[in-house]
Amino acid sequence: MALQQQGMKSIEIADHMGMAPRTVREWLDRGDIPYSGSRKPRTRLIDPYQTYLLERWQQGCHQGVQLERELRTKGYKGSPRAIYRYLETLDALSLSARKSGSPEAPKPLNPLLTLSAPQATWLFFRKLEDLKEEERETLRQLRQMSPHLETAYQ
Repeated sequence: MALQQQGMKSIEIADHMGMAPRTVREWLDRGDIPYSGSRKPRTRLIDPYQTYLLERWQQGCHQGVQLERELRTKGYKGSPRAIYRYLETLDALSLSARKSGSPEAPKPLNPLLTLSAPQATWLFFRKLEDLKEEERETLRQLRQMSPHLETAYQ
């Protein structure tokens, strides 16, 4: 809605947000973004190992191959890609913390780690006053992750 108010056409909004133009048009015609409320995040095979990965990351071990090997010895049966996705998130959060001058590694931001693309989009399109406090905080953290996200929100 904010992008439309800034004069962007639905096709431009769709391109900017990486969404289908038809979806954007339907949402704009309706006047709000459909959302069914907070969903319980799916349990993933990596979930029980995230604390361990965060600890090892904060100890300075950023080698995916090494961390995958360690998780396998601890019984991890999931895909290597799930490990690397989590490590990419930690890397992005660490980079964000370094840019902001924060001296220590980031603490896990659980809402961001389980946020889907549609949920993030929903947060961006809703009016700030319509969001619950925890949703506002998640949106704030999301916007701080990247200058591109902050620009898109503006």
